[in-house]
Amino acid sequence: MTTWGSAIVIFGSIALDIQQPGLGFKLGNVIFMLACISVIALRCLFPPRTASEVSAPSEYDLLIALGLLWGAYSIVHSGSREDALVHTFFAATLWFTVLCVKSGRLGVTLRLIFWCAAAVSALCIITGQLGLSWAFQPNSSTGYPELRGILEHQLKLGMLTGAAVVIVFVALANGELNRLRGRCPPLVFGAGVLAVLVALYESFARSPTGALVLTLACCGSFAPRRLVRYASLAVVVAGVAIYWLYADQVLAMIFTTESDLTFSGRIKIWEGTLEHAALNPWIGYGTASFGTPQFDFLWVNYRPPSAHNSFLQAYFETGYVGLALTVVLVAALIVRGIYTSLLWRRLSYTLFIALYGLFCSVMSVVFAGKPSVLFTLILLVAAQEAHALTQSRAAFGATRNDRRFLRAGAAGPVAGTQ
Repeated sequence: MTTWGSAIVIFGSIALDIQQPGLGFKLGNVIFMLACISVIALRCLFPPRTASEVSAPSEYDLLIALGLLWGAYSIVHSGSREDALVHTFFAATLWFTVLCVKSGRLGVTLRLIFWCAAAVSALCIITGQLGLSWAFQPNSSTGYPELRGILEHQLKLGMLTGAAVVIVFVALANGELNRLRGRCPPLVFGAGVLAVLVALYESFARSPTGALVLTLACCGSFAPRRLVRYASLAVVVAGVAIYWLYADQVLAMIFTTESDLTFSGRIKIWEGTLEHAALNPWIGYGTASFGTPQFDFLWVNYRPPSAHNSFLQAYFETGYVGLALTVVLVAALIVRGIYTSLLWRRLSYTLFIALYGLFCSVMSVVFAGKPSVLFTLILLVAAQEAHALTQSRAAFGATRNDRRFLRAGAAGPVAGTQ
């Protein structure tokens, strides 16, 4: 049940970002909610039969619950109580759905994420090759055709493909690539990786790509395999040396237009968000309030759909309290990933997909605002890796310093079973 549940959650989350017809409502939201409700219903129809399928909430689940409660409280003063109620309900349903599939096999979930990203990438590339006008971003910020394919925005494609690359790289660094590939022929798996990389490149999604580079540098620098670790460290050192010696040339390549100097206008959005959020700093203006018409006066030439930064979004809508809960949640996920890495003596998927989400959060909204594909994947991977760790410790009666557990952990989370 948990395998099917994980697949339904992943497919449903991708529906959030698919281009959709104008129906007066977002069809993807309906599909996503139906997917979550179906998983919850399946869990009720097929409850856990063994102790291995039962998993207690993790420490970060408490933070999510507190965040949901604070978001629910903010409905009373939100500029749009209906939107705030829907947003809070969506977030709570997603969290409860992830708890329902927490005992699923992490290895299977990672394969599902990769192949979903590969399939979406292939479809996006095909639409681009057919020359369909809607397959490209209407207003390019780079001067190049920015592929978005079947998705609503190039950044959505960039973050989905980036998450897939992180998973593949962590598996490679851990020596688990064959387990991630499963029974798939190497040629087919390679074609999937190629499709993901081509779609990422053709999207020209610069902020997700920059976040990916930082994440891979962290992945490789702490990889258990010496070859990967030394190669990554060499690349990092070379990058620092190049910037040190040719800083002006590097900056000239990055900031080629006036738009680049403001990160495509993001700095102005951040300034406006901070300035107005400071007028109501403790409780904010309410969940889902950023996009309400009451704040249209803040923007002149362009009405941003979000603050383009997770933490500024949280600060604007839920004040210092919501911002603190968001920061601590991200920190808890990263600490959980570090803890898992130390016990398993290999890189944690939670650690690096959470890091990728953190780096993406600088330019986009991931950990605040409405549920997104990347946030869903982070919660799903974190939940199932935490369950795999708990079951490993229970099976081997391990303590932190128990070498038998560390050797058993070498089987890796990808190979873990329920």
